[in-house]
Amino acid sequence: MGEEPIYGMNFEDIAEVQLEGIIDFESDKDPLETNDWKWAKRVRLKSTLSFVELADKYLQQMPNTIFEPADYTFGRFTAQWEWIKQRFDAYSKHPVKQRLQMIADDILDRFGTENYYEDISFRIVA
Repeated sequence: MGEEPIYGMNFEDIAEVQLEGIIDFESDKDPLETNDWKWAKRVRLKSTLSFVELADKYLQQMPNTIFEPADYTFGRFTAQWEWIKQRFDAYSKHPVKQRLQMIADDILDRFGTENYYEDISFRIVA
């Protein structure tokens, strides 16, 4: 009937293909059956709901500990650190790297709308 066979893949199969050459993937080992009791203890901890909650809490607080806004000045244009912080907070639903790019875009937009382009001697090419 011209039908193609459908091959089943489980998580272990996908991980083995995707992680080949990056890390050693041992799918047939039970993570709790090991002679390394410290490793087994870490696995047990990371398998708990309280660990997930701690990780979530850290991820929520982390952006405010790694980002320290400062005034940005170019010619007579200045974006105050308070405004930059406000933009950073407004984009809180996005990853930090994306938020930084969005803020850079906002600064460029403000720079253009406040007609500071005329003050510079070069052209900005998008």
